[in-house]
Amino acid sequence: MPDLIKNEKMKESVGDLLRFWRQLHKISQMDLALDVGVSTKHLSFVENAKSRPSRNLLLKIAQALKLPLRHRNTFLMAAGYASEFGEAPFDGQKMEIVRQALHRMIEQHAPYPAFVINTGYTILMKNSGFDQIVKFFAGEHALKTYDNVYRLLFAEDGLRPYVVATP
Repeated sequence: MPDLIKNEKMKESVGDLLRFWRQLHKISQMDLALDVGVSTKHLSFVENAKSRPSRNLLLKIAQALKLPLRHRNTFLMAAGYASEFGEAPFDGQKMEIVRQALHRMIEQHAPYPAFVINTGYTILMKNSGFDQIVKFFAGEHALKTYDNVYRLLFAEDGLRPYVVATP
């Protein structure tokens, strides 16, 4: 669901997103209303687009639902507010220490395959074990062609012939 929110859910109202997250967390309107300090009626009005929530209320709801920061931004933008939380690109300077730590972890995992993906399942980093196993099963072409772990896994010229479905 995370990347769907950026693409498809942006068209949905804040009420639709609120309902989605509330139901995903299996929390009633009453419980959420009590958690954020509003009436159940007001929360219902927000969810049914009869009332426009304040920025502060949206942040309280997002906190109560323990939404990741990226989804809190989506929540705010759906209500017509500006994003609250910044997002640094993976290859940016602010992420250098994170990249170094991830690189060290996946290299220590060798000879076993390890890789790092983003929310779109694009392979950002991989170790030599990953390269070796993909080359062994699917060949050099698949390794160079597919940068998305799902495409690599389900492509006919990727790893799909080696995936076994069990009942």
